Amino acid sequence: MLRDLGLEGRHNVQNAKDGAPIVINRQHALSNRRIKFDPATRRITVEREEFRSLNFLERLHRRRGFQDPYLVEDTWAFSADLTMLTLVFWGLSGIWLGWGIRQTRVWGSLCLVSGMAMFALFLALL
Repeated sequence: MLRDLGLEGRHNVQNAKDGAPIVINRQHALSNRRIKFDPATRRITVEREEFRSLNFLERLHRRRGFQDPYLVEDTWAFSADLTMLTLVFWGLSGIWLGWGIRQTRVWGSLCLVSGMAMFALFLALL
């Protein structure tokens, strides 16, 4: 049904019982769609969610992994992995430079300790 409508992608289906309409929630990066199929009338209704920036950001944070066969899902997962690797490299290179440059060793150590303290605080607040 989704392929025929041109809406292939990540989705979930609410089971219909005793001839009730079948509801498919099609997850989309910008705005979700709800597709309703009523078997009694053989009618399909597609509703589009109004775009809201908070909903958009929340959906981006819920996307994860490479388990879906869709390019958009893989692109987001790859960009999240690349960001994580970049941040780890940035932190490790900062430690290396802070230790390697004698004039910045005190400031580098202070920044490292304060960063670790903030991380511990944020971890405790979870």
